[in-house]
Formats: sequence, structure tokens, C-alpha cells
Amino acid sequence: MRCYISLILILFSNSSFSSVLEEDYITLFFKSKTYIVYSPSLFSSYNFEIKDIIDSNWTITEYELIHYADFEKIKNNDKNSFLLLTEVQFTHDKTATSYNFLNLVMGTKRGRISEMPDLVNIPLSLSDQDDEKWVHKLTTLILFIQNHMVFLKENPEKRALDITQIYYDNKLSLEGKTLYLLKEELAPDVDSAIEISKIYQGKVKFVDKAELKKAIESKIPDIVFLHLVGPESPRGNRTCFKILIGTADASIFYYSSHIVTKNKTSLFLAEDFKNISN
Repeated sequence: MRCYISLILILFSNSSFSSVLEEDYITLFFKSKTYIVYSPSLFSSYNFEIKDIIDSNWTITEYELIHYADFEKIKNNDKNSFLLLTEVQFTHDKTATSYNFLNLVMGTKRGRISEMPDLVNIPLSLSDQDDEKWVHKLTTLILFIQNHMVFLKENPEKRALDITQIYYDNKLSLEGKTLYLLKEELAPDVDSAIEISKIYQGKVKFVDKAELKKAIESKIPDIVFLHLVGPESPRGNRTCFKILIGTADASIFYYSSHIVTKNKTSLFLAEDFKNISN
């Protein structure tokens, strides 16, 4: 059973993040009450985790956790904001593959989810994958969303930029950081410490999902992990998203994406290590 409540059609091709729209939704957001919408699926791990994560980490607006039936009743109030799970498709994707996203949106008087001003969104997984694949990263992703909204509030000149451009312009150094990597998320030519060291001289540690989860939950300082979202097979112009994010404060150190082909699989590539070395 899918646990996502809507389908939003993304009309751009190179980024998982939409730009802030023309009106001053950032100001409206910080005056709003944010409704955290539970997944309608009774079997969703997200529902068991989200309340404690929000209670422990959400600080930028007043908030309330609600069920989807309640969301339907109040989504047409444009003074409300909502954090919710969605399904997303990309117009360049010939297979119409759906991705699971976490979206922060403003309400709209028409009540159509596809028309809600999209403040920030982040890919989670392909829609045919359950949330066990990413739910252990949820604390960090929630913190990132908060950080990004505060950044936009403090830097209004950046609001019209695509979010990938924002983090390229404000690129953070990985010096002193250790990359926690899952071997299965790396391309075959960079899936060992020796191969990586030929391209990237920073600290790298191969971990399993249990160790990664512990680092995320404990917010261990100076750890950066890979959030990878993409399909297994190279067909139909489908997209792979790659984000390096810090466990302690959810800082973004790298964001990139590529169209998956036979030669560029849905993994972290040698070219990504070259990019973070610059």
C-alpha cells in the first residue's frame, strides 16, 4: 500500500527542488501555523516516527499534527502551511516514474495540492519503495527544511534562485568531515577506499545502515552522509539525486543529479567525488 497522499507534477527537469514562487510566501510561512500531515497508510513507519521528530526538532513555526482527513478540510486556507508526503513525476521522464517527496507548502484557496506554493521539497525514494529505505534519515531532512526556510528569510535576494544554485553558491568545505558511505550506493569504480583516494583525499568510512542510523539519530558532529535516490534500471530519462548532508546540523555539502544511463548508473559516481574535491 502506498503511503503518499498526492501527485504533484514537477515541470522542470534538472532539479528536485522548486524555486520559491514570486509572491512573498516566505513571510507568510513564518506567520503561519504548520500542519504536519500523517500518511494515510496505517502501515507507514513515517507515522510512528514523525511526531517525536517534530516535537524534538521543529522550532520555526507553531505546529500541529493532523490526519489526512483533517488536511482535506483546511488545505484551502492560504494562511496555513503544511508538511506532507507526496508523489512527484518529472516531465522529462518517459516512464512517468513516481518519486516520494517530502514537501513544505502553503495552503491555497482553491484547495488543489498541485497549485499549492511549494516552499521546499526533498526527494525520499522511488514510489515503489517503502519508507523503511529513508525513514531513519527523517530527523536530518526535517532539520534541513527548517534551515532552508531560515536561510531564505535571512537572504531574500536568494528566494528566486533554484535551491541547487543556492547551495552551489554557498558551497561548504568537507575539510575535517568524515563521509559515511554505504558501499552499495557507490559506482563500481569508486566502491573501495583505495579507488576513492585516487580522486578524493578526504576522510571516508564505509558503514552499514545500522551505524548510519545511529550517527543520524545521535547527531554525531563532523559526519556527512549520502542521501541517494534513483531507479535501478537505465530507461526513460529517469533521474538519480545525490545529496551529501551533515548529521549534526543538516548542512548541505553537495547536491547533484543525473539522468540514469547504462554508463551512468543510479549511484554516486567518480565524477561526484571529483566535484566535491574542487
